[in-house]
Amino acid sequence: MEREKYKDSYKRVELPQENRMDFFHLNCPSCNAEVPAVDVNIQKNTAKCSTCSAIFSFENSFPAHREELKKPVEVEKYFFNDELELAIPEPMSVFDILVLSLFPFFLLLGSLLYFKKGGSEIAIGTGIIALILAYSIFRTFRTRKNKVSFIAGKDRLEILRPPNSVIKSKEFNVSEIEQIYTTRTHNGIALKAILNTPQGQEHKILIDYMKSVMVAKYVEQEIEKQLNIPNKKVSNEIE
Repeated sequence: MEREKYKDSYKRVELPQENRMDFFHLNCPSCNAEVPAVDVNIQKNTAKCSTCSAIFSFENSFPAHREELKKPVEVEKYFFNDELELAIPEPMSVFDILVLSLFPFFLLLGSLLYFKKGGSEIAIGTGIIALILAYSIFRTFRTRKNKVSFIAGKDRLEILRPPNSVIKSKEFNVSEIEQIYTTRTHNGIALKAILNTPQGQEHKILIDYMKSVMVAKYVEQEIEKQLNIPNKKVSNEIE
């Protein structure tokens, strides 16, 4: 595959921490005019617009700052044709989890058939249990070898699944992405995107059933850096 042939390990040159400068310009939420520093009260997080005389709080306007996360061993990082590619082990799908969760039921069913009736039923019960167990083991080991790739380019963000995955790959328009964040759902840890679509703003799951918060936060961090998306706090985001 052409991508596999030429992609190299991704390396980013970072400035020393003491040389970094964190700053932002404050704009009036009423008229969008830039507010000069003399009209800003840092202690009270309030400002007055000299253009339209609006007084407003800017506490939530500060970009969210956090420590730079180092790459976990589970993440593979590459750079190809100005695109960032991150690969992580594929999480188990809902189908895999359902099969594994049903295994105790079939085990109990087989045991009841054995002790209550015997005869041919024991062969049926044992066969069902053996098939479920074999399939569960096969799916678990196959999932551990599979990778999910996040490809962040200039115009698109792709989440590529293996060809044999029961979950389909996804693609998003970068111009619609306002924020990437890590959160918890009933499916465990999930990586979501806030999209500004023509129909309105919506939250879309990029990937769920993740086991590691550290992996999810690192993927979030690197995608936002690649796409130049300022990190902002989301209400149900994992810090």
